[in-house]
Amino acid sequence: MAIKPINDFLTVYKKLENALFDIDVQNLKKVSWLDADNSDDEDINVFWLENHAKDGSIQNKLRLCRMIRNYAQHNEDYKSFLAMQSDMILFINKVLKDLGCIDKTAGQLCKKVQALSEKSILSDCCTALINKKTDWLPVVDSKSNKCLGIVTNNHILSWISDGATLKTKISSLLSVKNEKAMTLVQDDVKYNSIPNADYIIVIKDDIYKGIIVND
Repeated sequence: MAIKPINDFLTVYKKLENALFDIDVQNLKKVSWLDADNSDDEDINVFWLENHAKDGSIQNKLRLCRMIRNYAQHNEDYKSFLAMQSDMILFINKVLKDLGCIDKTAGQLCKKVQALSEKSILSDCCTALINKKTDWLPVVDSKSNKCLGIVTNNHILSWISDGATLKTKISSLLSVKNEKAMTLVQDDVKYNSIPNADYIIVIKDDIYKGIIVND
């Protein structure tokens, strides 16, 4: 049984988390080992999968995967303490396949969130982040709809501490750092090829389409 680096496991686990964030409930109802009949208004995540798995073996494997991920998330020694068996990564990939996610593209999986305009002021950014319940949003050119960068909660705090006000336009605050922080993915990229990154923006011919949200 092959041993894999822990980061390989964390990457595929993150893909599962992202897939569940905005999954169609009808897909869940097609999975033979899931009890998803009353799931229309529930938050779907790995813990939900675990609790709704009718197969005890799958339930136990999901629980183990979640516990390992949580340990790695909260303990700095995880790389030396944990080594992954390839079967665990294969298991999560099978779950993704059962959920109907493997063959989907970034365009099908992305969340259609309205981006910020470069003409927005900081107060607009704060309102949008709160209303959309996210800690980051892309910024696009109001004419071309091309991505210019991202705005995060930390960016806003940093800008204000440097002297910006809630009436400051974000066009004057964006920098190369903001542009480099975003990861652009074409909308036709297959799910398994989407990189594991913090700020993934889906585009089509350079035009903004949506974001892949990390849960």
